Amino acid sequence: MRWRRCPSVALRAFVTGGAGFIGGHLVRQLLDDGWYVNALVLDSERSRLPNHENLDSVVGDITDPSTLRDQMDEADSVFHLAALVDSWVRDPRDYVRVNVEGTGHVIDEALRAAVPRFLFTSSMSGIGVTPGVVMREDSPVGKSFGPYEQSKADAERLVAQAVRERGLPAITLIPSIVIGPGDTRNTGKFLLSYVKGEFPGTFAEDSVLPVVDADDVARAHVLAYRGGRVGERYIISGENVRWGELLRMASIASGTPMPSRHIGGRALRFAARTGELFSRVTRSPPRLPSWLADFLLTGASMENGKSVRELGMTYRPIRESIRDSIGWFRDEGLFEGPEAPAARELEISAPVENPPVGSEMTIKPQTPETATPGAAQLRRPKPPEGPA
Repeated sequence: MRWRRCPSVALRAFVTGGAGFIGGHLVRQLLDDGWYVNALVLDSERSRLPNHENLDSVVGDITDPSTLRDQMDEADSVFHLAALVDSWVRDPRDYVRVNVEGTGHVIDEALRAAVPRFLFTSSMSGIGVTPGVVMREDSPVGKSFGPYEQSKADAERLVAQAVRERGLPAITLIPSIVIGPGDTRNTGKFLLSYVKGEFPGTFAEDSVLPVVDADDVARAHVLAYRGGRVGERYIISGENVRWGELLRMASIASGTPMPSRHIGGRALRFAARTGELFSRVTRSPPRLPSWLADFLLTGASMENGKSVRELGMTYRPIRESIRDSIGWFRDEGLFEGPEAPAARELEISAPVENPPVGSEMTIKPQTPETATPGAAQLRRPKPPEGPA
């Protein structure tokens, strides 16, 4: 890699998945912080990158190690975010090929190039869900709901093994459910479908889900590079919120009324499994994969204290993330609706209190002031261009 135009004083980052949803937010965060960035992207993704004098790109694929050769030389850090994140694929083996084997190729090249730091973006799948128990970095491995989750857990184990046995200077970040502008494939896909009135009814309203702002996840990567400990995992999660509350905030921000119909758990699982049967015939993705229905009905909760203590993380209120996401849908012409109200109008009516670690999960009402402790007043960078 020739770091073209790279100022001699700039830190140099090699970012896989730099044109994706979280990767796009990270690239902008790094550029704002004065880094020089070289982003590995698929050829079809190149146009999604912003124009910036300190940003270069290389077309490559983590499943093809030849495209990684020499690209990490002289980098101060590798940020590995590239992954297959679709909730459903025709061949589940693709998750292994990209997320596990691809991560192995990135590790091999990073070790050959002797990079000083390796930041790996995992997911809550690396811990798995144990119903009723708050997830922490040292929690025993819980349930993986589907092949994507299993592949991310396997990839994280591969990174941990490389740290122990090969000296990889890796730090692992574990984001919860990420919300923010630029997403039309994951949580953003659900939000967009909801505000467009495509939900036949509400479901799993009382399930608790951990959520985090996309820019907080990006900032956590930079803070982990600066102050994270090699070999450690850091949960990056802002709030534990009921699914029904997220939908209510989306309704307020979009002006879309909440559906009056409630869909029970049995009906939801039946519909999800029936949809998958049709998908095998039509070869098109189901609206709600069965593993995702199971996850939404089970719920999860995460504790972020380690990231606050060791990295200095603070977190934005998720109501602002929802407002910004819906505003982005509107700006991109994906949704037509009234202007978003002020974030204060989206206060969580019954926030979730984190229970003691290892205890049964309990839900207690709090005031809005205690719902989002330590929320940062951050400058909001321009969201990534185009869907990720």
